[in-house]
Amino acid sequence: MPQSLPFRTIVGLVVCFLLGGCPLFAGTYHDLGRPVIGAWQRQAWIVEDPVLKRELLWSQESSQDGAVFYALDLETGETVEQHPAPAREIGGLLQAAGGVLYLYTYSGLNHPGNELLRFDPHKRVIERMGLASTLRNRCVSGAIGPDGRIYIGTHQEGRLFCFDPRTEEWEDLGQKVPPPIQLRQNIWLGNLHFTPQGKLLAAVTRTPPAEVVEIDPVSGSFRKIDAIASDRFLVNGEQILNPTPGGFDVFDTSFRKIAAVSFDDLQPVGSYRPFGEMQLVTASPQAGILGMVGTDLVRLEIASKSLRKIASLPFLGHVTVSPSGRRAAVIHHPTRRFAVVDLTSGEITTRQIGYQGQRGTQICGLNKVADGSIYGTNIIGMHVFRCDPKDDTIRDLGHVGWSGGEVYNTIGAAGRVYFGTYGGGHWGVYDPQRPWRPDFESQGKATAANPRRLIELGGDEPDAANRPFEYVSGPDDKLYIACRANYGHPGGSLVQFDPASSQARVFRDRLRSIQTVTADERYVFAGTNIHGGRGSGDRADQGTLVVFDPTSGQRVFEQSPVDGAQAIVCIRYNSADRRVYATTDNQVLLRFHPRTFEIERTWQIRSAGTPLAGVPEDVGMLHITAASDGNIYGVAYRDLYRLDIHTGKLDYLETPPLEGLYQIVEGSPGEFYMGAGTHLLKYVLDAPAYFR
Repeated sequence: MPQSLPFRTIVGLVVCFLLGGCPLFAGTYHDLGRPVIGAWQRQAWIVEDPVLKRELLWSQESSQDGAVFYALDLETGETVEQHPAPAREIGGLLQAAGGVLYLYTYSGLNHPGNELLRFDPHKRVIERMGLASTLRNRCVSGAIGPDGRIYIGTHQEGRLFCFDPRTEEWEDLGQKVPPPIQLRQNIWLGNLHFTPQGKLLAAVTRTPPAEVVEIDPVSGSFRKIDAIASDRFLVNGEQILNPTPGGFDVFDTSFRKIAAVSFDDLQPVGSYRPFGEMQLVTASPQAGILGMVGTDLVRLEIASKSLRKIASLPFLGHVTVSPSGRRAAVIHHPTRRFAVVDLTSGEITTRQIGYQGQRGTQICGLNKVADGSIYGTNIIGMHVFRCDPKDDTIRDLGHVGWSGGEVYNTIGAAGRVYFGTYGGGHWGVYDPQRPWRPDFESQGKATAANPRRLIELGGDEPDAANRPFEYVSGPDDKLYIACRANYGHPGGSLVQFDPASSQARVFRDRLRSIQTVTADERYVFAGTNIHGGRGSGDRADQGTLVVFDPTSGQRVFEQSPVDGAQAIVCIRYNSADRRVYATTDNQVLLRFHPRTFEIERTWQIRSAGTPLAGVPEDVGMLHITAASDGNIYGVAYRDLYRLDIHTGKLDYLETPPLEGLYQIVEGSPGEFYMGAGTHLLKYVLDAPAYFR
């Protein structure tokens, strides 16, 4: 029991007494802090600073609490300076005349952002330039025009914005997307490049393949360029390099094909013999054409069709090239190191990243395993943490060891902890009896890696499973995984995984993604979402509740349980009353009979759920859990509530000290853990008091 009751609890006691007696559920919140700090760092840019008279390596730490833009000394790795940025993350950096930097950013959902920032090296502060007031758009690409204006390509509508630094005014140049355009379709306008003729080339990405458009920035008109179908083309003076399998085509600025370069036909300089596919890194008059073959950084010459190895990088990561073309750097944030390459001599120096992370990242997954430990994940950063409910100690185990965006959740099985990661729908396992030992060199595939990356969940159809949201142990001792399809591909999948054999079986849904799963002793129950892989467009109007029979491998029931619901966002089986409970994005809690397949009752939840980018951000998530007292507990953005299964009454418990509640799991009886933005909250439920 707490030593003192909050004021709102005292008021509740008085009100209950005056009303003639009623049960009051009181409890105490404990803020356990931020489980994961400094995990979400990405990108880097070598920039010539005209004031400091040297090149700096700029990078960023991203967070739902606001980003940090920081500069590293290329010679020592130490932090030169750092600046808070009012956005969730920085999408890219553009260097204008006089060394002025423009940062195009996006916020995700809850933090101010989606705007243009400016860093003037003479002022050395971040200034906010705002953004044209067009909704549903994030800044995802940028270029500086010959007129000095800043052009920004966006997601979700594929619009082009223009900012004039002289007047500090914005112009919305409109959507630059060839028809047909579907309602609510995710569209990216990216990879912006100006040609010497002053035209802007951009890639439109939605369903594969990408489309390329040429935009006239003066008139705002655009046309589709059929000759190029890539979102990775590069402009190199009067040439346009378009990647193809095994090489690239060379076009002039009238889009006439003037050469086809095959990597197999390139003549290596000296004794170097390339092995494997090549990826283009950059092309500019200063640096030339640079590419990567495995860990080798190479330079290509089109005229002589030659290839020269510059250096073998000590590790893979984000590669950036200085504007002067003198140096390149590769940075790998998970291992806190970067390497600088002299592009003339090939000399390499490796440094540790001196910047110390200071931002948290939003909690994405929480789940309890057999030993009582609670495992959690963060939305971006690929970390897993563990909380011991005995004393609430939290340990950030660290990065899992392979590339990706986020670990969505965890599940315990046979003494191990399994989890799925985005992108590519990878499935991994961690053995808590062995030391946490990620293997970045093997990308988690080495036998000794812990965690170890086991399989891609999509199997023979890799695009079927890109985002593995939730997992449950089914009646056949196999794990069932709710998945969303890859970018540009509709629907998603229910994936069956056998821990004994590490084999997976995919049950594809081409209309809807699978958002959430639960199970009883006979069936697997799933909730679907009308949104498939981003860019694919919606193929359905409402989410459905699905009953899947593992014995037959078939769905035996599917229905849209609530009018207007685009998604069943959470579904849980309650053994106390042998019923299935679920929530919808339009704030309905429902009770479902797992044998008659009937919706027995619904309740309206008074506040919206918490949206979280990538899970997906289109809907608010209202997580629930079946507790040891037999009742259902759930969270909304700013509410914690309890459904009494005996009376059918929905009670709202004490108002949480933080907003953005996401996930809820019970540790010891009556003790509930939930994410609240970047913090982990614990709510201890006191025994109900009755007054008569």
